[in-house]
Amino acid sequence: MVLETSAGGSERFSMREGRTGTEMGDALIAAVAALGLDGDYARQKFESDEARAYDGDLAAAYFGVLTNVEWTLAAHRASLVGEVGPLQVWPHGFDISFEWFGTRTETYEEHGETVVAPAQLNLGFYPKGEAYFYSNPWPFSSELVDAELPSGAVWHTEGWQGTMLPYAEVAGRPDAAERVQAYARAVFEVASPTLMAR
Repeated sequence: MVLETSAGGSERFSMREGRTGTEMGDALIAAVAALGLDGDYARQKFESDEARAYDGDLAAAYFGVLTNVEWTLAAHRASLVGEVGPLQVWPHGFDISFEWFGTRTETYEEHGETVVAPAQLNLGFYPKGEAYFYSNPWPFSSELVDAELPSGAVWHTEGWQGTMLPYAEVAGRPDAAERVQAYARAVFEVASPTLMAR
């Protein structure tokens, strides 16, 4: 693993030593601390006494897919008008996504506090298991499920609410990027009006 900062600092350590999740997390935290970064880490998300094997071929395949997906999502992100969040990889599932923010706000309770947040629509890619692209409006309006989506895309309402386009629908196709962007545009056109202030 190679860590680099914009100031030119660099740390590296091997992932091929069969470390446990706890050992790997400790090594990563020590490496970023050596680069001058400090934080409050959710250690329970990686602590484990089970040794983990590193599969270089699988990591290379994931990186190749992630690179193409990043380019495709970034192209759609650049086409949007309004406030958008950064494109980022989430450590809990290694999915990559960003959010577009509507002008409507929602008030809700979280941990005993009142929170006001903008309505939003994400676009992302989840790589685990049966990989898929997703685009989920929040808050979700049940009337949206009547809207037609591009071929292969479906509305998903069990466990989480939004849309998904299975990776198998686009993998290996010469028009894969265009199909994903058409899916993203279609969901945006349907969902974004529900996320705007009236």
